[in-house]
Amino acid sequence: MTTTDHLDGARRAATVMLVLGEELSAPLWSYLDGDEVKKLSMAMMDLGEVGMSSVSDIAAQFCSEIGGADRFVGNVERTEAFLRSVLPKDKAEAVISDIRDRADHGVWKRLAATDLSALSAYLNGEHPQTVALILSKLPPSVASKIISAKPNEVATDIIRRLIGLNSVPREAFEDLERTLEEEVLSAGGRTSQRDAYAAVAEIVNSLEKQAEERVLSELDRTDPDAATRIRELMFTFDDVGALPDPVIQTIIRGIDKYGLTKALRGAPDALKARFLKNMSSRAAATLTQDIEALGPIRTRDVEEARAEIVSKVKEMEAAGEIVIGSDEPLI
Repeated sequence: MTTTDHLDGARRAATVMLVLGEELSAPLWSYLDGDEVKKLSMAMMDLGEVGMSSVSDIAAQFCSEIGGADRFVGNVERTEAFLRSVLPKDKAEAVISDIRDRADHGVWKRLAATDLSALSAYLNGEHPQTVALILSKLPPSVASKIISAKPNEVATDIIRRLIGLNSVPREAFEDLERTLEEEVLSAGGRTSQRDAYAAVAEIVNSLEKQAEERVLSELDRTDPDAATRIRELMFTFDDVGALPDPVIQTIIRGIDKYGLTKALRGAPDALKARFLKNMSSRAAATLTQDIEALGPIRTRDVEEARAEIVSKVKEMEAAGEIVIGSDEPLI
């Protein structure tokens, strides 16, 4: 139940408007500009239940307007009816459309920004029809990555359902949004657990090789599922070799050349070849000579050099300089 301590100005105003009712509050709306109408309308929609004691604290003189009731509810339906009764039809519909879009986009915009591996893992437990409905609300760039990660049979089923997707009753759609809010987007939802796996993967990724192998080996023994999920979320120096040529070229330009020399010491020939291929002939020849000319070097130093490159690659991805994990062609 809402208390006055947690009510900001907009919600206090929304409380007063709802207490006044449509008829008494109608003249007040004419004094508000478009942005104020939208802000107040959103506050009314989000208000929820307001106890009588809270109403008394906000506007004691209005308590008599709600008679013997001990609470009232501000929600979508009441707000829309309220707006239609106090505003000209065109203006009311415009405001309703705008606040509906804002309310809807909040969930879907945040869902689109959710970690893809976590979202995909969540959808693995959902019915294909539900998956199709969710993907229909996400940007194509996000939906395509999720579909491409599915087995062919499942991906085809989802696509068929997307093609045949019909309109969904608003009540069912709102139920879906609430479920996503609770189970994926909320701090206590299942996604937060998956985020914990991502955090652990980052930590394991930063360990020295022997420590990393020891941790994962122990997890293989005690919790194989966790070990598998952590490995899937890890990005290693070897993974750099699987990136497209233009991405590797960008990485080479952004990393320390001596660090690369150490990192490639003892690396598989195929991985070395991926780097050399994406350099000029002169730079490739120089790097090859530098690797051969390195004196004895500790394994720890090689691992640290590789970890630094992985860290730099992640920084470049976060800055939008490169894209990892996409099959989209680069132009």
